[in-house]
Amino acid sequence: MSQDNSKFIDWIIARSFATKTAILLFGAVLIIAGTELRASNPVIGYLLISIGLLTDWAIVYIVYREISRIRDNIQQTQAEIEQTKQEMEDIRARTEQAFDEIMEAKDMAEEAKGWQ
Repeated sequence: MSQDNSKFIDWIIARSFATKTAILLFGAVLIIAGTELRASNPVIGYLLISIGLLTDWAIVYIVYREISRIRDNIQQTQAEIEQTKQEMEDIRARTEQAFDEIMEAKDMAEEAKGWQ
């Protein structure tokens, strides 16, 4: 059941902004209709209000989950960028060390030539 809920939430998150807006408006219409019907038929009125509130809350929750996933992706990307920066600095340091060793070997070779 939990996996089904997760798949359903993923499906809703993938829907467009227009779909989410339409669902929010549907919830608002249910709330308004329930408010109007509450005086003449309280059971139906409160039921419509409850369904409308639940619908709107669900969309807000889904958008919150979507924003949380985006925030997590941004944080993960930032961590990967920092790791790549560190790797680049390590490679640069090793390259400079190798260059210094080559220059030292070159100087030693030139000194050895001079002694002959």
